[in-house]
Amino acid sequence: DAAQRAATLDAATAAAAREQAQDAIRAERETLATTMNNLPLGVVGIDASMRLVLCNDGFLAMYGLAREAAEPGLPLEA
Repeated sequence: DAAQRAATLDAATAAAAREQAQDAIRAERETLATTMNNLPLGVVGIDASMRLVLCNDGFLAMYGLAREAAEPGLPLEA
């Protein structure tokens, strides 16, 4: 019936909008990662609990760390 078709169309439209939003978020993250990794400086982000949020390749090189050693959530010591 018409109500079911309308509900199906609404669900499909919502799913397409979510997919588009997720694509935009992925693109922004890629842009941020590219920008950070091309900076001539080491950049690190930490949270209030002194845990690693993010870091760039320059930071890893400064400290001789492998990417695998710098997982988000890693506690940083003073």
